[in-house]
Amino acid sequence: MSKRSKALIAAAVAVPLAVIGAGTAYAAYYQDRALPGSKVAGTDVSGMSRAQLTAALTSRLDKVTVTVKADGGTRAERLSTLGYTVDIPATVDKVLNANQGITSVATAFLGDRTVDAVVKQDPTVTNAYVADLVGRAGTPSANAAVVLAKNKASFTVRPAVVGKTVDPSTLQDLAKVAALGLVSTTAEVRFVEQAPTVTTQAAKVAAAAANALVKTPVTVAAGTDTITALAKTKASWISVPTTADGLGTPTLSDAKIVAWVKSVAKAASSQPTKGVRLVGIAG
Repeated sequence: MSKRSKALIAAAVAVPLAVIGAGTAYAAYYQDRALPGSKVAGTDVSGMSRAQLTAALTSRLDKVTVTVKADGGTRAERLSTLGYTVDIPATVDKVLNANQGITSVATAFLGDRTVDAVVKQDPTVTNAYVADLVGRAGTPSANAAVVLAKNKASFTVRPAVVGKTVDPSTLQDLAKVAALGLVSTTAEVRFVEQAPTVTTQAAKVAAAAANALVKTPVTVAAGTDTITALAKTKASWISVPTTADGLGTPTLSDAKIVAWVKSVAKAASSQPTKGVRLVGIAG
């Protein structure tokens, strides 16, 4: 074999090995670092380690505020006050997860890869903040409800109230965008009329059903004694559940009924036996 042929063969082997070696070094370097072109909410984080990403995102989050303008007042609020939090560890994982794919590592230089921050919302906190704003601006909407009457022996209705609420596009939606983009924003809150979910008429129907249960005679026969449950006692067994569609069918508490039967049997100096019969609501 000529010297020229040997040189060509050596070159043909050396070039791929060099490329492989460079690729291996490149992959090793970015194994636990953000790939080239990586961005979080528009900010370049290329080459950052997990610790650097965590520090950078935390620093950026600390500067984010939502300026809330409502009912003539202005307040600078943190995202957490509005019920929104940015999960920094999950966001960092989202950036570094691309390192697990060979294709992503190999094509990282070909274009940018942008990820949003991982955002979580606590509806309880958000709703409480909205309720506070509405309370300052006017009457909040309220669902009708079935409640015990003052005598605690029957049920009555607390009427629904048509009131105000916050237009989500002027507060909640803006807060979420601010969290995703890790950028401050201003929310000029607009209040809109809100009809209650549970109407007064629906509550009246549920209350009538609950009162029908209260009126059903319930007696316990213990030996020669017959004890009749008072209306107040029966009312304490009943609850009206709230469902996604409004009010559900009034239900009885088995535990409370059993407890009453046992207490009656004990008072009659007779432990519950086959001779003790409950007759009424539960049959």
